[in-house]
Amino acid sequence: MDIKKDKFNEKLLVVLDKSMKNIFGENTVNAVYYHLQKRYLIKLEDIPEKPQVFAEAIKEIFGDTGADVIETFIVRDLCDKFRIGGQRKEISKLVDFLDEVKGMASRDG
Repeated sequence: MDIKKDKFNEKLLVVLDKSMKNIFGENTVNAVYYHLQKRYLIKLEDIPEKPQVFAEAIKEIFGDTGADVIETFIVRDLCDKFRIGGQRKEISKLVDFLDEVKGMASRDG
């Protein structure tokens, strides 16, 4: 078990959940999570390991523009939480953000 990875995923999920609740509100986000689980077989806790599935599901549910807005808000909140600034703030896709953070972690050892 990788404790560092688990802590990262836990932190990521807290921020992601908070972002989703800020975007949709408590009741609607619960409906979105239910739909993700039933139709796309992805739970909130699966997102760090399956961001592409989450991104594709959000795109199917909300369309390209809606998905872009949702991912941009989530990534902005993640950049703030993980103190990623500068050019990295240009990242607007969750998959790209996770790739970037994983790359930084591997360089940091």
